[in-house]
Amino acid sequence: MVATRAVTGSIPVASTPTEPTSASAEALLLADVGVPVPLANSFSYLVPPELAARVEPGARVLCDLGRRKVLGVVLAVERRVPSFDPSKIKPLRAVLDEESVLPRELLSFLVELGQYYFAPIGEVLRLALPAVERGQLRELQRQGELLPGESLGRGKKVGGREVMFAAPTDKVEVAGSLRGQAAAVLARLRANGEEPIAALTRQFKNARSAVRKLESLGLVSVEKRVVEKSALHEESVERDAPPELNPAQLEASSAIIEALGELDTTRCNFLLFGVTGSGKTEVYMHAIKRALELDRGALVLVPEIALTPQLLGRFRARFGDAVAVVHSALSDAERHAMWKRLRVGELRVAVGARSALFAPVPDLGLVVVDEEHDSSFKQEDGVRYHARDMAL
Repeated sequence: MVATRAVTGSIPVASTPTEPTSASAEALLLADVGVPVPLANSFSYLVPPELAARVEPGARVLCDLGRRKVLGVVLAVERRVPSFDPSKIKPLRAVLDEESVLPRELLSFLVELGQYYFAPIGEVLRLALPAVERGQLRELQRQGELLPGESLGRGKKVGGREVMFAAPTDKVEVAGSLRGQAAAVLARLRANGEEPIAALTRQFKNARSAVRKLESLGLVSVEKRVVEKSALHEESVERDAPPELNPAQLEASSAIIEALGELDTTRCNFLLFGVTGSGKTEVYMHAIKRALELDRGALVLVPEIALTPQLLGRFRARFGDAVAVVHSALSDAERHAMWKRLRVGELRVAVGARSALFAPVPDLGLVVVDEEHDSSFKQEDGVRYHARDMAL
């Protein structure tokens, strides 16, 4: 097994344009927005004062395109004098997210991918966008920006389920004041901690009435929370211990791990060569472990045919529930749950087919392309790209 190294320069990341120190009176705060149409260029929109604090690169915005309302992504924001009639500039209608959905590094990469393949920037951005959540659509309807039944392009109504939880308080009940199921429900909550009310109803027929009574007495607090669906993490996996590496594995992993320590100054590419069964996956996992120790995320791309429960089981057995899986067999809700947990840093490792290339892995430090010669890394329709080349 051999790991050969090639040192490459880092890809520059675009910075947010700053306001000029002496802007003219005609200068306007404009946002360049990529919209979902088959055109290479972005469109300029006026940023209303009430939205200025939330409009930043990577944010999803609602804007007018002809007679339609579409969902776009902000590429840049700057104050400048427009080169065309200012009265023709349409304002942004709304900002969907409290935080930009596309991190700066990922946004820069998507722009570069679009330029490399001469692909429409709006179509490229859509490769990495999460679906629109139910709550976001409801908020736009409440603001009057969307009418009931209106959609946002291909946005899907996904997101976690709203679940009511009951939790015991510190208040002590009057002796003998509770009987029957109310007393039983309170005893269970005090023994087990908070639980979904739906789970209580499976054991206690009148659990909802009992919880309402306990809440009125101040003995129980009730809270509605959004719970993300994640089928992968519902099944437990027994953890394993890293085996001792053989000399070839140790030589390869040592070279990669040494390079991980140089991430602040250089970027390296390795070609790991070994016959089937030579233990390449174990080298990957040792490198991922080191990346996590350095507070870096990791991305593992595999051919569609190799994305099996056995492979995912190996990664989860080693890294626990820090692993996200991204592939086409997931439901919209499951895919959205994985995206959201990656974006907030709850998950640090993503494993998936070529589309996982666009997962928002936080502080990405390591990219693995397993079986890099496999033809399934080529995307043949829509935005055409080669995931191996784009990984590099």
